[in-house]
Amino acid sequence: MTEVLRNGETVKITSAEPAKPTRQRFCVMMILFVTVVINYLDRSNLSIVAPRLAYEMHLAPKMLGVTLSAFGWMYALLQIPASRLVDRMNPRSLYAATLALWSLGFTRELFSEWSFGGKFQE
Repeated sequence: MTEVLRNGETVKITSAEPAKPTRQRFCVMMILFVTVVINYLDRSNLSIVAPRLAYEMHLAPKMLGVTLSAFGWMYALLQIPASRLVDRMNPRSLYAATLALWSLGFTRELFSEWSFGGKFQE
């Protein structure tokens, strides 16, 4: 038995038998793992295409550095409101909503004029 202090009151927590792992837990774990890997790869895309981006956009090394750092700074600054959102919303709903928004954004980008997918529209 463990005692925890919450809002000035001591609450007793008893430890129950841990739930037996189910197949659904492993499916959820694999989905989360794949999503995290895709997220990591997506964040690294800009640095991977940096040489070609600099060539096609005629960017000097200094401007390319500004472009890459702007992406990094915005990514870091948006972590603050994102953390507040995570604290206030249901994680399942938030994760589903952000995954859906990200997918919609990626799909829209796929058919834009500047993307690889846009090359097939000509």
